[in-house]
Parts: sequence; C-alpha cells; structure tokens
Amino acid sequence: MTIVLKDISLKNFSDVGRLAVSDDQTKYVASNFYSISEAQFSDAFRPRAVYWGDTPVGFVMYALVQRLQSPDECDIFRFMIDQNYQGRGLGRKAMELVLGEIKAMDAVARITICYVASNTTARDFYGSFGFVELEQKNPGGEVVAEIRL
Repeated sequence: MTIVLKDISLKNFSDVGRLAVSDDQTKYVASNFYSISEAQFSDAFRPRAVYWGDTPVGFVMYALVQRLQSPDECDIFRFMIDQNYQGRGLGRKAMELVLGEIKAMDAVARITICYVASNTTARDFYGSFGFVELEQKNPGGEVVAEIRL
C-alpha cells in the first residue's frame, strides 16, 4: 500500500485526532486534537494526515515560518505515527513525503525540527534524514535540528 499525505478535513479530523502514540511516548508529542485545533488559529500552520492506503496512521504539522518571522524557514513541529503502525517503515516514508512537500515550496532554505533531548529515537530518526543539531534550544528547552537546502 501507498503512503500519502492528506489535508485535515471534516471527514477525517476525528479519525486523525484519535491516533495516539504509546503511553511512554506521550511526553514527546502533543495530542493530534490539540494540534488540529491550534492550526485553526494561524494560516502559517499546515496540518497533514498520514494515510496508508485508506487508513489514517499518522499526523504531521509544519509551519511556514516566513509567514511568522523568518523568510526562508519551515518548522516541522508535530510528527507522529500511531502506536499500532510503528515499526513498519511508515514514519520514514511519511517524513520523506513531508520533506519533499516542503522542499517543493519556493524560497525555503532551512527546515527545522525540535525534540526532547532524551528522545534518542527521534534524534537518530531525524538525523538519518540529514537533520543536524544546533547549539540553540527552543523556548521549551528542546533540541533544535536543521537541514539547510
């Protein structure tokens, strides 16, 4: 089956909102319902559902920072694959799609992502795509990593 990204709509927001990570991962990611709600208050936020065939299996949200303050930056600040679908390579394919979608935008020269320093799984996963950790931390104290295009 194919992995695709879809917009959040009235038709799928409940299914996407109910997707969840395991209990030990909840400290690393906001709930999808919270994120979908948050996206309603900024046109810079782009929430996307991750589908495996006809089944929603994950959620990602990024912000076009150029609309906020930085003219050439895009920040991926939500990424999750439901606990029942992890370990199947779906997250890797979804991240490839997200990065491709962002890279196709005009004027994006930098993609950033943040994660909790103790989350070595996230560090290794994002590092495998070329994200390099920076010295700076975000306001919440999380590690900031970037890809320069």
